[in-house]
Amino acid sequence: MQLEVGQAKSTNENMEISTILLKLTAKNIAQELALREGLLNPLNRVMAARLDFEERKFILKCYWKYENAVEVQRQFRREFNKEPPTRVTITRIRDKFEADGIVQDAH
Repeated sequence: MQLEVGQAKSTNENMEISTILLKLTAKNIAQELALREGLLNPLNRVMAARLDFEERKFILKCYWKYENAVEVQRQFRREFNKEPPTRVTITRIRDKFEADGIVQDAH
């Protein structure tokens, strides 16, 4: 089989594109697996939704009970069936309540 110059270039470009697509696909698969295993927090990719009063109240009650932000995240996920706030957010809510006695935005 004999390739002309134009065909060889086109074939090489197609191979490069295929290689790039395979790498992207592998990266996406790795990210999806990390998400499912809880190794990657999807909130790192998008801005988190605001927490309403009931969610903040729940966070405080759980924190007082377990004194552990990771356990609060687990309980939050079970209770509200959605991604929990970060550990930093949980501790900010706790600190804000202890300092000011309110559960408004911790920012």
